[in-house]
Amino acid sequence: MSKSNGSSKSGGRVRRSFSEEFKRDAVSLVTEQGYSLAEAARSLGLHQNLIRNWRLKFVSKKRSRRVSMKMKKPNSSDCVKRIASCEWSETF
Repeated sequence: MSKSNGSSKSGGRVRRSFSEEFKRDAVSLVTEQGYSLAEAARSLGLHQNLIRNWRLKFVSKKRSRRVSMKMKKPNSSDCVKRIASCEWSETF
């Protein structure tokens, strides 16, 4: 997991920014590896609200993607046309 720090020209407080990969890895500590929010945050040097917000963001993205897939069901004739128009290659 990598994080990147910005720099401040004025010497004031620096706002840290984190890559999507870092955020997903931090969330996976809680969702997949059994850490509590507090444990994960403490081990990464973050406030637990950051990980909580990232988790909510990723869960809502998954739900919206799942809902949009459920709402758009192609009829069978569209599928047949799409499959018929595909060129199959014998390269595996």
